[in-house]
Amino acid sequence: MIADAQTSISFLRPPILSLAEVSLDLPASAAMWRAKDATTWKTACLSYGVPSANGRHPPLTNCLYDLQPLIESANTIDWSCTTLALLYQIWYLVYYFRQLNSAQKLYSHPGTLSDSSLISSSWHQDLLRLLNNIRLTLPDYGPIPQHAILLQELLLLNLNVSFEELQLFAGKEGIEDARRVYPFLQRWYQSRDSRQAIWHAGQILRAARLMPPEHLRDFFAIVVYHASLTFWVFGILGIRNKSSHVHQSILKSTKPEIVILDGERAPEKFIAGGRGNPAISSFVGIGGEVKLVFLDDLTTVMEILIAVLHQNEEWDTMPPLVENLSRLMKDLGNAAGKVRREKNRAAD
Repeated sequence: MIADAQTSISFLRPPILSLAEVSLDLPASAAMWRAKDATTWKTACLSYGVPSANGRHPPLTNCLYDLQPLIESANTIDWSCTTLALLYQIWYLVYYFRQLNSAQKLYSHPGTLSDSSLISSSWHQDLLRLLNNIRLTLPDYGPIPQHAILLQELLLLNLNVSFEELQLFAGKEGIEDARRVYPFLQRWYQSRDSRQAIWHAGQILRAARLMPPEHLRDFFAIVVYHASLTFWVFGILGIRNKSSHVHQSILKSTKPEIVILDGERAPEKFIAGGRGNPAISSFVGIGGEVKLVFLDDLTTVMEILIAVLHQNEEWDTMPPLVENLSRLMKDLGNAAGKVRREKNRAAD
């Protein structure tokens, strides 16, 4: 199930499984799985045995909308694995929400309200409540692994932006498809969704910096790339709209408040009303001096994200996927720098 969800997220493909097929029980305590001999296993089994009368943990799907069965089993399950599995399970719902949202944009006119848009809005709120319930409830019963925080922010990011549109705009399928999705992304840039999306992208950056050594690879390196692409598209659209009314409504003043996207507290004024100038932090020097980089400086933004991917100095050789993603992010940064210079020359 986890492999299926990771493949679906990474390649934007439909999941092979459905939630109806996931009938797995919550995983038993890690101490039982890692027992080296029968005696150790028996000790662990007696300490972390299954609490229910039928000798089984509750099914994972039973815990999706009701966390109580999971909470009641907290002392007898593999908490880290369960938390991740619960979030990966939500991806199945997020994926089909995004499909509905894309279909709605293709077959409805801007400004009109249809049955599909009402369903999409209701589904969005339902998924948001589901993720917030997990985020607020589970830490009271066990530590949340950094992998799970990274994944949770990615799911929230997907509720606010279509990665398919981001990739098309970045040139994945050529210039015609980039032009086709541009109007959709232009409306997205003007909406609250875009500011909510870059906030979650910033939180992915924050979580990635706290990942254990050598763990920011494979799927989790792709998560960082998704955050970088969100920054890149928002930044490019910001550069193109720099002299427009839209951009001025975001800045609001000649000296707007700085919004640190990888900070601790969500900037409500920025997300709700567009007040502020978004930036991410970069740690400079031995003392960890913090430098802020605004999203219109996308060359530096990409350099920061690449540095996060490379933060595991214990690698003898860089994993090929990390190296390829780093190269791709560097190319995006260089392309953005060219767009920014051309825009500045046109303004002069």
